[in-house]
Amino acid sequence: MSEGPVVNERIAQRRAEVRAERRRRRLRRTVLVASTLVVLLGLAVLERSSLVALADVEVTGLERLDEAAVLEVAGVAEGMSVLRIRLGAVEERLEALPLVEAATAERVGPLGLRIDVVEAAPALTARFPTASVLVSEQGLVLGEGEAPGTPVADVRGRAPEPGDTVAASGTLAAAHAVVLALPGPVLALVDHVTVRAPDDVRLVLFDGVEVRWGDASRGDEKARALGAVLEDLDGRVVQLIDVRAPMAPTVTP
Repeated sequence: MSEGPVVNERIAQRRAEVRAERRRRRLRRTVLVASTLVVLLGLAVLERSSLVALADVEVTGLERLDEAAVLEVAGVAEGMSVLRIRLGAVEERLEALPLVEAATAERVGPLGLRIDVVEAAPALTARFPTASVLVSEQGLVLGEGEAPGTPVADVRGRAPEPGDTVAASGTLAAAHAVVLALPGPVLALVDHVTVRAPDDVRLVLFDGVEVRWGDASRGDEKARALGAVLEDLDGRVVQLIDVRAPMAPTVTP
């Protein structure tokens, strides 16, 4: 019986310790929440401060693209908070443009940004009845226009939209495949290509000779056949060379 008061005292002491620990936990949570709110408020104020305003943006690598349009797509502008700029997101938005092959964004000092753009290079100028379009080596339609120095194909059909692939047009796909299959020495002789249908591709050489190519298949064989015929002609003038059957090419004087 004499242990009763001691036991009760221990229980009371333990309860007091539990209550004290609860108060300490509540205090820690309160301090943590308050600190977090202070930090968030500070960041919100800092984000709107001129101390973190983007002061300079440099864009390099542009030839056909307009810098203002690039910056609009990138989502950056002088004066905006550098805290809001996500470099990866800037690169992804720019690389979604048909004319952009790659883009790199990096910070320059605390308040500067540099964007390096690699434009997709045109490998073919395709002239449709309604518009001329530029096509990359990978078969992507880059946009309207003509690029001096690129092979030219006169193509029937409707011009595809920028961002389309050559698969959107059978005639364009044929022109693209044929041009890319031509070895350099042969391509250097070609003034332009005409494509009336996917299986009716013709090369027009600079001297006016027409080469009936047919479809885009067996490009290597046809190129070798054409080279052999031209070598055999040895300067003789002809009107037409037919390599649709590359094992038995024909010549029309």
